[in-house]
Amino acid sequence: MKYYSQYRSHDLFELQESLLGLSKSNRWVKLADHLPWGRIEKEYNKRLRNSHNGAGNKPARMVVGALIVKHV
Repeated sequence: MKYYSQYRSHDLFELQESLLGLSKSNRWVKLADHLPWGRIEKEYNKRLRNSHNGAGNKPARMVVGALIVKHV
């Protein structure tokens, strides 16, 4: 018997559209605009061994963002 969830999954594009409506005065938006994401991603990816098989890594922006939210 195949399992069917009773909950509808969120569409990634729906989430993205809701984030576009955030105010530029939002403290998280301001912080994100000030961080050097290019340098962060470069350093983050350099330290991971992506040549091995297995699950891929999470995006640097997601990992760093989660750590910032956790510690604020």
